[in-house]
Amino acid sequence: MMGYVLAFVVVILANVLNTPDTEVVLLDNNRDSNKIIIQKNDNQIIIDKANTYVVVGENDISKPKKLTQKELVKKYGSLVSKEIPTPISLLFYFKSGSEKLTIESEKNLVNLLPEIQKRTPCDVTVIGHSDTQGNDESNINLSIKRANTVKEWIIKQKVRLNSIKVESYGEKDLAVKTKDNVSEAKNRRVEVQIR
Repeated sequence: MMGYVLAFVVVILANVLNTPDTEVVLLDNNRDSNKIIIQKNDNQIIIDKANTYVVVGENDISKPKKLTQKELVKKYGSLVSKEIPTPISLLFYFKSGSEKLTIESEKNLVNLLPEIQKRTPCDVTVIGHSDTQGNDESNINLSIKRANTVKEWIIKQKVRLNSIKVESYGEKDLAVKTKDNVSEAKNRRVEVQIR
């Protein structure tokens, strides 16, 4: 969605400012599913491969062109500076049936601070998960509580954030596939995405 909005804004600005050509590039952010949708008149192009760009002209959009990392750095230097930290995802695990972190994960919470500070101000998404023990509704609620435990810890650290949001998947996105009513430590987790 963000890529779509960004591309839409770029195209509108190009039209308003009468810029002859505007380039739109999808940079690699270490995620598998990203895309930018660019539409001009009746022409629509979708960029869904990292390091790919199109040129939006006065009347049309070029075909997507993939760049090597070297070409990307040469063409867009400052945009792909190595000083800009890539998004990161960290995992924290919880005790069975509880919103209490495991001892090891509780100790690892401090690793969040330097990662957030490298990207400040940043957007943080805290996603709660559960194993398959219990019913769907209780696992969704438990996942929310787990995510809120980590969110509250982050807020108490008084770091500067653009936003922080909580999501809950319950047992719908298992790290380790199991049958119903199976206790699995790797599924009782919170993922913190920092962008």
